[in-house]
Amino acid sequence: MPVLIVSCEQDKDRVKELIRYGVNGFVVKPFNGVTLHKQIQRIERQQKLAAERGEADKQQL
Repeated sequence: MPVLIVSCEQDKDRVKELIRYGVNGFVVKPFNGVTLHKQIQRIERQQKLAAERGEADKQQL
């Protein structure tokens, strides 16, 4: 399940740490609808590519 963090945290090291823990996206408040929509689309693309790679790996076996 994808995870998108919405926070006022702007410390780049903290953001990098969250990404290492598996967070798929990060939006810093305040933000607008366009920013949120772009992040959601990016996560959806990542999920789709990961699924396609998984199918390709299965076909190679």
